[in-house]
Amino acid sequence: MPELPGEQFRIDLVAGVDPVLVILSGEFDLLAVPSLQETLEPLSSRRIEIDCADVRFLDSSGLGALVDQVRRSRLAGGHAAVIHVPPAMLQVLEISGCLDFLTDPPDDPAPGNM
Repeated sequence: MPELPGEQFRIDLVAGVDPVLVILSGEFDLLAVPSLQETLEPLSSRRIEIDCADVRFLDSSGLGALVDQVRRSRLAGGHAAVIHVPPAMLQVLEISGCLDFLTDPPDDPAPGNM
């Protein structure tokens, strides 16, 4: 998947499961946003879990991209949620008021995920 200079932002996709698992790692900043959008836009109508356990940095551009994807998924009849939020990123989500919006589980969990 796409990698960018700096702290090597990386996107790994596990598409054969429900929900689709998207694993982010590295610095999620302005340079990484287009890669995330390109990867997730075609999946908007599906259930998506965005695993951020290995995200080392999140700026306002990355936060905005996550918010946009969650909105886009909901409008397309899918669902996206951020999982495994590291402490530094958790602080950003809490301060911005986006924590509940981004980590909201689907109303109808996938079979086996209850």
